[in-house]
Amino acid sequence: SPITTTTYQVTGVDTNGCSNVDSVTIIINALPTINAGTDVAICIGDTAQLQASGGNGYLWTPSAGLSDTTIANPLAFPTVTTTYIVMGTDTNACEGTDTVVVTVNPLPTISAGLTDTVYMCAGDSVQLNATGGTSYVWTPNINITNNTIANPFVFPPVTTTYYVTGTDANSCSNSDSVVVSVFAIPDLSDTVICIGDSIQLTAYGPPGATFTWTPTTSLSNPNIANPYTSTTVTITYTVTVQDTNGCVDTTQITVTAEDKPNAAFTVETTPACDGILAIFDNTSTGADSYLWLFGDGSQSIEIHPTHIFAYESSFTTILNAYSANGCLDTAVFNISSLSFEEQFNLTPPSVLTPNRDGFNDEFRLDLPEAISQCTNIEIFNRWGMKVFESKGQNMGWDGRTTTGAEVPDGTYFYIVDVKGIVKKGSITLMR
Repeated sequence: SPITTTTYQVTGVDTNGCSNVDSVTIIINALPTINAGTDVAICIGDTAQLQASGGNGYLWTPSAGLSDTTIANPLAFPTVTTTYIVMGTDTNACEGTDTVVVTVNPLPTISAGLTDTVYMCAGDSVQLNATGGTSYVWTPNINITNNTIANPFVFPPVTTTYYVTGTDANSCSNSDSVVVSVFAIPDLSDTVICIGDSIQLTAYGPPGATFTWTPTTSLSNPNIANPYTSTTVTITYTVTVQDTNGCVDTTQITVTAEDKPNAAFTVETTPACDGILAIFDNTSTGADSYLWLFGDGSQSIEIHPTHIFAYESSFTTILNAYSANGCLDTAVFNISSLSFEEQFNLTPPSVLTPNRDGFNDEFRLDLPEAISQCTNIEIFNRWGMKVFESKGQNMGWDGRTTTGAEVPDGTYFYIVDVKGIVKKGSITLMR
């Protein structure tokens, strides 16, 4: 095994004493000079690109934390400091190795302050204090004296979350945040009170805050967050809220006093085939919209509605009358009805004298017009022949057939069907 290129010669002799000579040269190739690159430092969670040179092919070990172990320039992202070995092979299949150290630095522990929230009064300022790094950047870069120092002053007009990114000596960065809570109570929305009612006012403040309402007119308690007012005139209340840090804020609410509408109605009822037909006449004043509750589960928003109530029942009808600002007045009426049969006399007269003297000239039931559409009348002679029929109308029988011919005097038989209630009997016709 020569260490340099060497030519070896061999002389061969056969059995006849003849000889000959040959030679072979062993070439010794130099090992490749493999370079794994300079050592590198990263922050945990980051990556570094390695760069090997001096070979035609490469194999990196260990494989943990590498994007590819068979290329010259893999990405390295170890979670702990790691020494990587690269073996490089040249065109002569000769191998060489080198190492590179990837140092993994921890992230700094950055703190934006001792507490997650700091409090300030509106219009004041508060100083923040970041620790854990060697340089800092605060965001957002508004209402802050200097966003690149550890301890800037901030003066936001509303509650704001400030974020700080701190960088250490190894150029590793981490972040934290702090809420700057600015004491400010929310604005209150103006409202309407219906004269004669009371409404609750509600102001908002942090735990331990005190409340003062002015003027105290018509207030149940001017020193609580949510007093009731029963004012009868339009009034603007101011509420002053003070927190436990001595911060004070005020806001106002205007309560507009409105007259209630006057709800009123009359109702006319008449029997119908499906029930009692109620016709409502709305006589309300000062109202803009209406809601009728009929007491049987149905309702209406019409001004003058009609409604069918079931026979033999009792219902309470309520009219809610609303003004344009939502003030409410209510009117109530109770509606009761007998059974259908108890409403009418369904027994017709027993004698018919169609002599046109205005008395007993027709065989007719004494029913409201609305009942006619569910009334059927049939007239038969003594032999069972139908001489007259009226369906869906309470048409009177004047002693003539449906063709207009007069029938003779005598006894006739009727079948009357009113909404399924059937009455049968006889009638005597005399002229």
